[in-house]
Amino acid sequence: MDVRLEQQLERQNNKKSITATATLTEADILKFSVFSCDATDGAIVLTLPAASAAMEDAEIDVDNFGTSGTKVYVAAGFGGNTSNDTISLTANVGEYCKVKCNGTYWLSLHHTPPASS
Repeated sequence: MDVRLEQQLERQNNKKSITATATLTEADILKFSVFSCDATDGAIVLTLPAASAAMEDAEIDVDNFGTSGTKVYVAAGFGGNTSNDTISLTANVGEYCKVKCNGTYWLSLHHTPPASS
């Protein structure tokens, strides 16, 4: 089996809980596929590492749980556009986004607002 495929299958259901602002590392991205943010005690900012060939094709989901919001930030901007450097998940439980590294940039693939009540 292809080494990259093995790594993707291995990390497929690995989840990391986040309760405070954090800077993710390349190792985090390669190990976890879901970052579950409990923003009950205040807003969280997740800073993604710079895109790299080692993370090419890595996709992660960021879930927002709690009563404050979560922001996903990348210094180089999504798709290399520095004016588009943040995805904001509001204070609504259940909102999430999916981002992917293409080896050069981080790309925003999907942003789902929470279900309306």
